[in-house]
Amino acid sequence: MILRGNYLGQEYVRETRGKGLAEGSASGRVWKVIGISLSCLSLLIAAVIVTVTICFFLSPVDGGSMTTTLNAGYFPGHTNTDTVFASKFSNPKRGDIIICKWYLTNPEKAPQSLQQSLLKDDEGWFIYVIKRLIAIEGDTLSVTKNGDSYTIYLNGEVLNEPYLDPQYGRYTAANYARLYNSLGGNFSGASVYCKWTQKDIINRDTHSMVIPSGYWFYMGDNRTGSEDGSYYGPQLKSHFVGKAEDVMENGKNIPSYLLGKLFGG
Repeated sequence: MILRGNYLGQEYVRETRGKGLAEGSASGRVWKVIGISLSCLSLLIAAVIVTVTICFFLSPVDGGSMTTTLNAGYFPGHTNTDTVFASKFSNPKRGDIIICKWYLTNPEKAPQSLQQSLLKDDEGWFIYVIKRLIAIEGDTLSVTKNGDSYTIYLNGEVLNEPYLDPQYGRYTAANYARLYNSLGGNFSGASVYCKWTQKDIINRDTHSMVIPSGYWFYMGDNRTGSEDGSYYGPQLKSHFVGKAEDVMENGKNIPSYLLGKLFGG
């Protein structure tokens, strides 16, 4: 019976050339292909969503330390807040905008406005800050003074910062003076709630320092109003959270931002 069944099956296929097996299935095959395609598309979309969620995040700008590169909504001329699209696993280089945890050595002395943003983990109290990466471990950073003007040098060359707005990045700004004084051993302008702990790295005679291994030095683009490395010196690079890859400018929502990226708007 088994041989006969096999024979009859083969005979049927040979005589009909498979027409019987395919009868009425053309549209079925089309729908099957569509179904498989939709399933693959759904899996792809899910994979993209998971990847984006794991690797990227959105960070609204709060504060004026990066004006006018990044703007908060309560600054003149800006009715909404810029939002940074940041990647968690990038390897930042000098000049990149980064998001880091800034740990306070004396959080109880922080102003009330800052305490409202404080978070805590195993290392202590911190807030998230967004700044410009100026120098990395092994770099030599120095500041010279000429009258009321200051010049920053990185590894012996004048630091080129084309991203600065002249209004907020002028070289007579208070942050330059504070950095110059701190590198000269005068820490009177340092933050009372986040001390400059790496005092042994400075050369007071040349107003310079070598960034220690495992540390970064960053500043805000608003050199007239940014609490940054000019206050508290280099910070651990392990506190790095993300690198700014793009900016969703104030006034835009996520759908309009994504459409603009898709269609070059």
